Amino acid sequence: MKEKPKKKRKYLGILGAIFALVILGAIFTPSQETDLASNTPISQQTEAAVSEPSADFAPSQETDLASNTSTSQQTEAAVSESSTDVDGLTLNQINAVAQAELYIRTMPFSRDGLIEQLSSPFGGNFSREDSILAVDRITVDWYEQAVRSAETYLAVMSMSRQGLIDQLSSDFGSRFTVAQATHAVDSITVDWYYQAVRSAESYLAVMPMSRQSLIDQLSSDFGSKFTEAQAIHAADVIGFD
Repeated sequence: MKEKPKKKRKYLGILGAIFALVILGAIFTPSQETDLASNTPISQQTEAAVSEPSADFAPSQETDLASNTSTSQQTEAAVSESSTDVDGLTLNQINAVAQAELYIRTMPFSRDGLIEQLSSPFGGNFSREDSILAVDRITVDWYEQAVRSAETYLAVMSMSRQGLIDQLSSDFGSRFTVAQATHAVDSITVDWYYQAVRSAESYLAVMPMSRQSLIDQLSSDFGSKFTEAQAIHAADVIGFD
C-alpha cells in the first residue's frame, strides 16, 4: 500500500486535534453564575445566606456531632456493608477501599484507571501501594465497566468502532485492556454509518472542507478511523456530490 505523504498526515492530525479541543471545550467550559433579578453580587448573597442559618441546618440527634462514634468506626461500618473484606487493614487502607467503591458506583473505571485515580494528588492521594490493595480488594467486572465507559463516550461524541476501541484502551484514555475494550464495543449496538455522519457534521461545524478532505479525515488513521465505505456514506448524506 502506498504510504500517504507526511504533510497530509500532519494536516489530518491537526484537524483531529482542533476538533477534539472544540468538543472538550464545549463539555468542560464552566457556566457563569449570574443573578438576573438582582444587582447584588453572588458572593454577597452567599455571605448573607450563611449569616442567617436556617432551621433546616440545626443539628439533630442523628448527626455526627451528637454521636460518640469515631470517624474510623463510621468508615469501617460503611465498608462492612459491602462484601469487601477489610480485616487486618489500616485505617488509610480501609479509606482507600471505601473510596474505590465510591468511584465505581459513580462512574466506570478500568483497573489501571481506578488505581491512577486513587493515587493521584488530584484524586484520592493515597499511596500507590494502598491504591492497588484497595482495587484488588473490591469485586469489579472490568468487562462490564468497559461497556459502561463505551456507552458514556458515545453519549458525548461520535466515534468509529476502531476509534472507540483505541480510546478505551489508550494510556491517554480509559486504560482498559484491548480485550476489554474490544468486548465492550462488540457488546453494544451501534450504527457506525450514523456515527460517521455525526462525525462529519461535527468536522464541518468547525471548518469548511472539501468532499475528499472530509472522507480522508473520517477514514484516516490520524483522523476518526471510520472505514472508507462509512466515510463515503457520510459525505453523501451530508450533501456532497
